[in-house]
Amino acid sequence: MKREAFEHPKTMDLMSRLGIDQAKALGTLAMLWNWTADHAIQGNIGKWPDGAIARGCSWDGEASVLVRALVDSRWLDENADHRLLVHDWPDHCERWVKAKLVKMGKWFVEAYAVGSTVRTVVGSADATAPRDPTQPIQTNPNPTNPATGAAEVEGASWESVSEAVRRAGVADHATAVSAAITNGLSPSDVQAIVNHWWSRKPAWKPDGLHWRIRTAQPGESPADRWPPPSPEAELFNRSAAASAKVQRQARDRAAVEAERANSEARKQYLESRFGPTVDAMTPEQVIELLPAMQRVLYRKDPKSHLVRDFLLNELKTKQSLEAQA
Repeated sequence: MKREAFEHPKTMDLMSRLGIDQAKALGTLAMLWNWTADHAIQGNIGKWPDGAIARGCSWDGEASVLVRALVDSRWLDENADHRLLVHDWPDHCERWVKAKLVKMGKWFVEAYAVGSTVRTVVGSADATAPRDPTQPIQTNPNPTNPATGAAEVEGASWESVSEAVRRAGVADHATAVSAAITNGLSPSDVQAIVNHWWSRKPAWKPDGLHWRIRTAQPGESPADRWPPPSPEAELFNRSAAASAKVQRQARDRAAVEAERANSEARKQYLESRFGPTVDAMTPEQVIELLPAMQRVLYRKDPKSHLVRDFLLNELKTKQSLEAQA
């Protein structure tokens, strides 16, 4: 987690909107980013429904309330093509996330690169269509996600394409775009090439993109006729794979420790809530609650911690069922 998040005004805003303390807010954000890295690594978290996002954040309240609060506090951005994007994910994610993307042959969704498809976050000064805060964000778990960013391609203009090429780091972008016009390409053709470059970055440097646009011909696939990947990219891929392995092992260890801590916390809660009830039960009442295998264990050792754990969980389940009745 970025250190800035601890006291960031957006964190304070999230706390206020959800009525939670700082520890819970930071934990929710950490879980959000960790879940994004595992299940929406390109930043397009909106491909999952609100319920999945809430579960990924270990949020036990209403899913739409959490997602709305994350959007309104600007930790998530609404997006025309992907529904929701993690705010500035390419800038703030861990380095191992980028390494993993490279290993997968992918990159962040084009919306981050082009900058033309991220809608203004509701509540900011220049929002154009305020959303009713009492209504949940509409869920679309399977948004259209064409490989070349079809929505951006179809709406491309020479002005937007020239800016996209410039943002990709091509110093002489005007020459490349001028050559594409001379060769008979449309703005959509060039935008598709730029999108492919971003999807495969860092396979080619900006010079490779310049060459590909300048020599492109109408009707070609944007994935064809690229120069060989740079030696630096090959070296980066190898080092990134090693780094990703180390990071994955560290995350696995952290997950085991977190699971252990969660298990201990749950045990303490059950003990404080239902322990006195278990202590007051007669042997007959205990036997009545236990299945056959646990009964054998109880008769051998009435103080068995396995039996006690079963009883605590059984009482918790019984309470939940009674509350639902």
